[in-house]
Amino acid sequence: MDWNLIFEAGMMVCFGASWPIGLWKLWTSKSCGGVSLRFYSLIILGYVLGLLRFTEEWNWVGWFYLVNIAMVSTAAALVISYRIRDRKQAKREE
Repeated sequence: MDWNLIFEAGMMVCFGASWPIGLWKLWTSKSCGGVSLRFYSLIILGYVLGLLRFTEEWNWVGWFYLVNIAMVSTAAALVISYRIRDRKQAKREE
């Protein structure tokens, strides 16, 4: 049993547990006030860099990285979509 992999997977589960909550909040509120795309970009970059450790040997922990990248990328896409929508709506109101 490789404890390093178990600890890393535990870390990824803990980090990843918050993303569905944030996604749900974004989706239901349809608002992205106070959300930073730079923050999401740094998180995605961190996950991608962590994922690079599996270039020599892939194992099951890599899937946690991929799931987290997908969740954060979805949140970032929602933020971009809502910002575009808000800008269009602001132009119509002018």
